[in-house]
Formats: sequence, C-alpha cells, structure tokens
Amino acid sequence: MKVNLTDNKELYNFCEPYIIAELGANHNGDMELAKKLILEAKKAGAHCVKFQSWSKDSIFSKVKYEENCFIGDDYRQRDDYTLEKIVEEFSISETELIEMKKICDEIKIDFASTPFSKKEADFLVDTLNAPFIKVASMNLTNYPFLDYLAHKNKTLVISTGLSELYEIDKAVKTIEATGNKNIIILHCVAIYPPKDEEVNLNNIESLQKLYPNYPIGFSDHTLGIAISLASVSSAFVLF
Repeated sequence: MKVNLTDNKELYNFCEPYIIAELGANHNGDMELAKKLILEAKKAGAHCVKFQSWSKDSIFSKVKYEENCFIGDDYRQRDDYTLEKIVEEFSISETELIEMKKICDEIKIDFASTPFSKKEADFLVDTLNAPFIKVASMNLTNYPFLDYLAHKNKTLVISTGLSELYEIDKAVKTIEATGNKNIIILHCVAIYPPKDEEVNLNNIESLQKLYPNYPIGFSDHTLGIAISLASVSSAFVLF
C-alpha cells in the first residue's frame, strides 16, 4: 500500500528511502544552532527535519518536576538547575517553530514535528500545515490522543519503541477506526543509544508481514550510520 507522506512524496515498502533528520531538542534551545542543524541536514541530503513540540506543561507531570530525577543523580541534588528549568530552556516556542518552518521552506526541505498535546497538534496542522504527524513511542498507548491525532486527517508516522505487539495492534486499530488509513509504522528500539546487536532489524520484516497494508520504516538511535544503511534493504523511512 502507498501512503502520501507529503504533497509530492508517496511512500511504500522498498521505495527510495525518505530520510528524516531528527533535530528534536538537539538545538539545546539555541535557535541559531537549530538553523545550522537544518542547513547541515539539507547539505547531507535529508528530505525532512523534525523537531519536537513540547512545553513545560505538556511533556511532564507536576510529580516529575517535584521528583526532579529525569536527568539523573548529577542534577538531583542541585537547586540551581532543575528538570523544570531544563525543559524551559530546551523547549521550542510556537514563534520559533514558525521561524524554523520558514527556513525549511526557503531551502526546500520538509518540516515536521512531534506534538505531545492536542494544542501542539492543532498548531502543527492548522498553523504550520505540517505534512504529517509524528507520534512518539511514549504516546503509542495513549489511545485517546491517537484518536484525536487521527481525526486531523494527516498521515500518522508512529514509533513502536516501547510497545508490545498487542499495543501496536491496538494503536493501529484506534487510528483505523477514525477512517484514517494513512499510517506509517516505524520499528524502533527505545534505548539511547542501543548497541548494534540490540537493534533487531529483522523486526522490520516482521512488521511488514503483520501489517501488509502499511509501509514500515525505521527510527534509529544507534551511533554512526552503519545500522541505518543496513536497514535500507527493508525500510524506506529513516530517522
């Protein structure tokens, strides 16, 4: 089955790879660095750059901020640099997303982002007209959120890094129930970074057999490019 990821890009299993450069929060809240990353991604041949749309209010609960243990013991004992401050520094505002989207349009590279709330999804679709919505592994079992995203009538690219097969199946059925059949499923290992032997690229073929109607891609967290290159024989979407 073919899925329209963008207005001019149709994807299917074993087609020419579509490469997405995951910028995420690697700009460290510095928009000048974000601009440089976009330009480098374009220079390297990526088809798309992807950010993450989250804020202090959407990424963690109040309890997590009170526990203040997301980064680890080095920060747990500090009062001057907390999880809440880290999130505030690394998040990207709506105004900044508009600016990044404009840069992408100017140099002709696709722009996308991962929303973590309904408000962020609305902004991506209604204001930025993002060509697709990326669903993070952590939200694959957030079925009400998946239902909401599916109703935006955009292609959903879903990562499966934290899910069992029955959870993936429920996610796919949740999306399908809305009438949205534009789904791309990514094999993903939620380790940062995983060892090469932990990646199990054979799972791409397994997902292809389980979901023959949907394209299967690969979301890579390994160091270097070897595993991404190895995945090309099976996958077409590379993060």
